[in-house]
Amino acid sequence: MIFAVFFAYVVSAHGILLVWTSVASAITLLGYTLFLLEWYVWREPSERRKARTIFLLAGVLIVVFGGVWQSRIEKPVPPHRTWLRFTDEERRRFIAALASQTEPRERVRIGCPAANEDICVLVTPFVDAFKRGHFVVENDRVERVTLGKPSAGVILFRYGHADAFDPQDPDQGVWSKITPSLETIEAAFAEIGINSQSSADQQLPEDAVGIYFGIEPHEPIEREDLKRLRQDAEKQLGPTP
Repeated sequence: MIFAVFFAYVVSAHGILLVWTSVASAITLLGYTLFLLEWYVWREPSERRKARTIFLLAGVLIVVFGGVWQSRIEKPVPPHRTWLRFTDEERRRFIAALASQTEPRERVRIGCPAANEDICVLVTPFVDAFKRGHFVVENDRVERVTLGKPSAGVILFRYGHADAFDPQDPDQGVWSKITPSLETIEAAFAEIGINSQSSADQQLPEDAVGIYFGIEPHEPIEREDLKRLRQDAEKQLGPTP
């Protein structure tokens, strides 16, 4: 029994299945030991009842032991995906999400950091992906962009305007309209594990969506959190124009 418990301790690091296999083996060994002792040693009913109680408690302790070690087994960490690289299956899903839009599409303007050629190279396959998803890519190229406020991740820009906007007031901002194309592109990026952010650009044409690919963000952006923030803002200020 001691060996079986020790074995469960040792192999618990290799998986839950091995832990509970060892627990089952230990309990089976306990039961077999109890059977032999009752058959050859303990003949009196009082002795057998006492032994069964002790062995039952030992079995419960072994199960608890197995549960404790299962809780300490680290769950397998999913492999870290390389930023802006997608598999053939992810590329297929990305294009399918883009092609699913039935409303008229806005053209897209794809950009990357002007000072980061590595990111620009990784963005290049997205030009073909958007075209295969029936979107028109302006100039069929990746534009080198310098943002006024640098940001990580993927940023989706649309035209936004506010007559009384004061850029020196940190509590003010510019709203942009949420269009079918913007939602389609957001959903397409979500298909490949990228949760994009939305922003407004007063210099952007009203019939275009700017897509900026920045460096990999240190903290993942939760898509549901972005939706919740957008919904809360619309409740307070009304829908965007």
